[in-house]
Amino acid sequence: MSAAGRQAAARSRWLVGFETACWLIAMVGATLWLSVWLLGRAESDRGLSAFDAQVQSASSPAGVALSIRDAHILQIEGLAHSRRVPVAQSPAVRPDKGAWSEVRRADYLPTLPGDVSEAEEMPIAVLSIGGVGLRVPVFADTSERNLNRGAGLFHVSGGEGSPRNHIIAAHRDGWFRKLQHVDVGAQVLLEVPTGSQQRYRVISIDVVDPSDLSALEPTSREALTLVTCYPFYFVGPAPRRFIVRAVAE
Repeated sequence: MSAAGRQAAARSRWLVGFETACWLIAMVGATLWLSVWLLGRAESDRGLSAFDAQVQSASSPAGVALSIRDAHILQIEGLAHSRRVPVAQSPAVRPDKGAWSEVRRADYLPTLPGDVSEAEEMPIAVLSIGGVGLRVPVFADTSERNLNRGAGLFHVSGGEGSPRNHIIAAHRDGWFRKLQHVDVGAQVLLEVPTGSQQRYRVISIDVVDPSDLSALEPTSREALTLVTCYPFYFVGPAPRRFIVRAVAE
């Protein structure tokens, strides 16, 4: 075989090996991604199922609006008398991760049962916006773990006889990516484990700088403020904040 032929044969073998390696890497990556997706879905399903089960067994009459802080206190008191919340019979609501970033999918991992207390495991509320297909568990704080599996209660301003402004945050490339499709006038539903529901109506949508903290201030009406980073599609930490303000109906 000529030198040119040997070079061509060697190049052909190299290309075949390179192509095989690429396929193997792709298959391993797809397998890891599927594993992360399935495990992440279980974490959210567990929280939403526990929440739904507690709503079904709650003795408080539905329709009596409670602050989610107040509802969380009642939830903790109830859990103190029960070792485990029954979740097996409650239907799970699975999140639509179609628009989520790969980073958010990878971070959306479950914590093994028993690593946290039951009160920490349970959502304190569930936030729904039917028009955009959002139903997200809301946890008691904005720890990284909670933001990886849902939304977190960031702050409550007001109170003591005045209207409360509940500020809820979530990642822009995960649960709250659907906020980009919300319009003024959209209805927002906040459910708490006692069976109480509070409906809100979106009155404003704003994009602000991180230094603008006006969204955290008390309001003249009972309000719900949803906060996430902006732009929704951005490489690295997003530089601005997307604010959805809704008031109680």
